[in-house]
Amino acid sequence: MGNSVVNPNKQIAKNTLYLYIRMLITMVVTLFTSRIVLAQLGVVDYGVYNVVGGLVISFSYINSSLASSSSRFLSYELGKGVTNELNRVFCMSLNIHYIFGAIVFILAESLGLWILGYKLNIPEGSRTAAFVVYQLCTLSSIFNILAIPYNSLIIAHEKMSAFAYISIVEVILKFGAALLLYISWRSKLTVYGISLFVISIIVRSIYIFYCKRKFRNDVYYKRMWDKGLFKNMIGFSTWAICLTTSSTLVNEIVNILLNIFVGPVVNAARGVAVAVQGSLSQFVTNFQVALNPQITKNYAAENLPRCYQLILVSSKLAFMLLFLIAFPILVNINFILKIWLVEVPENTAIIIVLVTISSLFYGMANPFGVSAEATNRIKTFSIWISLLNCLNLPISYVLLRCSCPVALVFAVPIVINVVGYFLKLLLSHNVIGMPYMQELILLLKVVVVVVISTAMVVIFNLYEENGFSSFAITFIICFVYAGLIDYYVILSSKEREYFKAMALNKIQSICRGA
Repeated sequence: MGNSVVNPNKQIAKNTLYLYIRMLITMVVTLFTSRIVLAQLGVVDYGVYNVVGGLVISFSYINSSLASSSSRFLSYELGKGVTNELNRVFCMSLNIHYIFGAIVFILAESLGLWILGYKLNIPEGSRTAAFVVYQLCTLSSIFNILAIPYNSLIIAHEKMSAFAYISIVEVILKFGAALLLYISWRSKLTVYGISLFVISIIVRSIYIFYCKRKFRNDVYYKRMWDKGLFKNMIGFSTWAICLTTSSTLVNEIVNILLNIFVGPVVNAARGVAVAVQGSLSQFVTNFQVALNPQITKNYAAENLPRCYQLILVSSKLAFMLLFLIAFPILVNINFILKIWLVEVPENTAIIIVLVTISSLFYGMANPFGVSAEATNRIKTFSIWISLLNCLNLPISYVLLRCSCPVALVFAVPIVINVVGYFLKLLLSHNVIGMPYMQELILLLKVVVVVVISTAMVVIFNLYEENGFSSFAITFIICFVYAGLIDYYVILSSKEREYFKAMALNKIQSICRGA
């Protein structure tokens, strides 16, 4: 981490900070918003809104894959520094999203309406409101689809401050929509649906206005069609969809198998574990969202050494950030679950531990996938990783069929993700020549740390918590331990010197300012 990359590193750090602030504010506001909406709509109407909204979302399932395609191609052109090409990619991205928006509209107004009218169990008194909400959700979804190229452009330009501020405005407006339910005298479900539709239009309009003001030349739309670029972008999206679909389907089928062989209690425990894992993983996701455009840009600029460095740093920090937050929580997981949940499903604690360990290895291997995306050679990557993910199914089935402990089923993804780390590293080596040695040393360090730390988690959880003071002391001690492990074990000596110098410079600048 030499001086030559100080400015890009500062940019990554600043963008990560913006995304963390966005995440924390969003989580807190969303928590209160959900409580208000559930209380005001009631369980029935709240359920109707979620199932109707979920029906529309199911038609735009591949939306994230199209978004990643737009971000990749825009970041690549920015890395090459060819302005005209960037505008061409943006225009084609917009064309593709117009097509996709039309497909979603047709599906929603045919198959979707049929499911809404004849298959969903909606109370008679809520049918009209459900229909109105469905149409508003459809229009909102289409508008969101058309705004994706603008969002992708903001991320490609690494303007995470704008992304964070606009997202914060969105959750605050949604909180306002929830408060509006207190004074609503009409159908609260309809009022809430209209409010969210208006908010969606406002927020997406802000994104578009910002892009047209900041990136005027990039977003100038002209009618054009590039067959080669269309083929590349759709091909990229198709293989990204295959990878996402394989992972999602495997997880859902394993969940069904758990229900069949064990019962709904383990599904409840898994649901809690997935919720915890999702919240913890945001700490890694936000950092990698800030860093991924730089990997693609450096590959496009043919700066492979910097590309290798960014991938290694991303792998290290993915583990460091998640371990720093997760370890104190896992050590105190029984106490936290007792406070959080009225009734804790059996095996919840051990499932959370195993799911989190799996996430540690998965997050570390993610940057290798970004290297494949940067080269636009994701076909082989998607096929091999999809096949590896599918191994979870037969192994889990055999374990459940043989009446093995449920914990073993959740240990399977850990093994798969460790193997996946090796496989992704090999594939990354094939596409961009990623060096092996430093990444393998990192994996060895992480395996040792995880084994020792897991033993500590088990030992700590054998003893009952004496109260909040005991929890607070244990949490602080474990947080310090995790920080020391990150600093002295995961980071190299050069990286420690870099971070030490950066911290000293920051302290000195604060002292001078005071």
